[in-house]
Amino acid sequence: MVLPLLSILAVLPIIGAIALFPLRTRDNRVFGFWVSLVTLAVAVACVVINRSTDLSEQVAWIRPLGAWYAMSLDGLSSVMVLVTCVLTTCVLGVGVPAAVPSQPEQTVGDADPGRPLPSGVFTPLVLGLQGLALFTFMASDLIMFTLVFEATLIPAFFLIGGWGSIQRGAAAVKFLLFGLAGGFLLLAGAIALGLQSATIGRPSMLFSQLAELDIPAATARPLFIVLFLAFALKAPLVPLHGWLPSVVEHTSPQVAVLLVGILDAVGPYGMIRLCLGVMGDEAKWASPVLLIVALVSVIYGALAALSERHLTRLVALTSVGHSGLIVFGIFAMSPVALTGAILYIFAHSLSAAALLLCAAFVAERTGTLAIGEFGGLARKAPVLAGLFLFAGLATLSLPGTANFAGEFSVIVGAFASHPWQAAVAIFATLLAAAYVLVAYQRVFTGPLRAEHANVVDVIPVQKWAVGVLIALLLAVGVFPRPLVQLADEASTFVMTQIGVAAPDVVVPDGAAGADDAEEDR
Repeated sequence: MVLPLLSILAVLPIIGAIALFPLRTRDNRVFGFWVSLVTLAVAVACVVINRSTDLSEQVAWIRPLGAWYAMSLDGLSSVMVLVTCVLTTCVLGVGVPAAVPSQPEQTVGDADPGRPLPSGVFTPLVLGLQGLALFTFMASDLIMFTLVFEATLIPAFFLIGGWGSIQRGAAAVKFLLFGLAGGFLLLAGAIALGLQSATIGRPSMLFSQLAELDIPAATARPLFIVLFLAFALKAPLVPLHGWLPSVVEHTSPQVAVLLVGILDAVGPYGMIRLCLGVMGDEAKWASPVLLIVALVSVIYGALAALSERHLTRLVALTSVGHSGLIVFGIFAMSPVALTGAILYIFAHSLSAAALLLCAAFVAERTGTLAIGEFGGLARKAPVLAGLFLFAGLATLSLPGTANFAGEFSVIVGAFASHPWQAAVAIFATLLAAAYVLVAYQRVFTGPLRAEHANVVDVIPVQKWAVGVLIALLLAVGVFPRPLVQLADEASTFVMTQIGVAAPDVVVPDGAAGADDAEEDR
């Protein structure tokens, strides 16, 4: 291709952010929305074109280190790019966040972090985050990946600290500290891999060439643990998850959509790209322990969500459980399970985003996110109640939704070699029905509280923002083939690379004899 389409795709929202930042008016959200919409169209075009034409870009950057400006778009990257563009467009479509109500018991003694940032800054920060995330998901050089991985923390920090509750400043600092810890571990792993690459005389930080390194087990296993921890902080997994519920509670739900739907997806993405794609032998060595870690996250997230009394914290805790299921599929060492994990990344990002946007609409209308202070909202806002219910049903993996396609593939793929672990995963996922339906019951059913008598339903733009997400979840659930092809392309390549093939179909002797007899006749 003459045009560097992948670079154009990633740079387009960054150019939009730079152009809109000096304006600093609330009206720049409209222009930012159109920039995100154009970016989404370019992303779809790149995914389609890449099916027949290789769009990869590779230019020498720092030759002594073997670093390249290298970008590519495989099946895994395609899924992540589409998720990033869809969620950014939805967030900019619903508008600049309002203040997030704080819990009374949490405001005592807390320092006021000051007024929110000007509303005109929100759109440039969102576009900047989108561009850096696109670079992250398309980078095929480890140094480039590490740099943009770290750079995403900058706009995310200001988005968290700029809009939210009175505790948003502390939440932003907590996010930054955990993010820097993950980035430090990733940098240490990148340096170690670079040194190993230099020992063979041709240093290179390309993922494809790092996968060919023959690293001694004594070095490779600690290195694998370092890289896994870097991405486990981002996912996040128990016990490294402590930052996510707090940050989601105190930032605005719109910003939480970007955190849960885009930035958290960097964790599983990095595990597939590096922990499996580059260090597959060590992944097979560690998989029995990592499956247990993943199941702990699944069970903890479900139980914690069941007892949660804050709406956005509940969604954050469900994200911890779903991240555990995704990691379970990644390290089940099955092509089918890995395909399901990639599907589930897509589905979870969209369903969690839909729930968080519904929470934002609830907070705007009631001034609270405490589940105990709701009741009967469906009487005044039936459309909002319906959107929340549909998003919740997708979250609990109702058949016919994209979540079901991903979850079913993960469990079926893992069952052949890990039957009891798969059985535990099935039990844990059943808890999702409890926390979703209980939350819906407490917020939208029952008698209407007097203080919510004047609540109004969602406006058209809000219906469209959540409706698009639900429509995508249903479309992929009913007709998953296009997304399955992208995910299967990535999972087959990774599993073949590390020597794990799809299980053979075993034909019973009786059936084989019948077939032979039919052929004889």
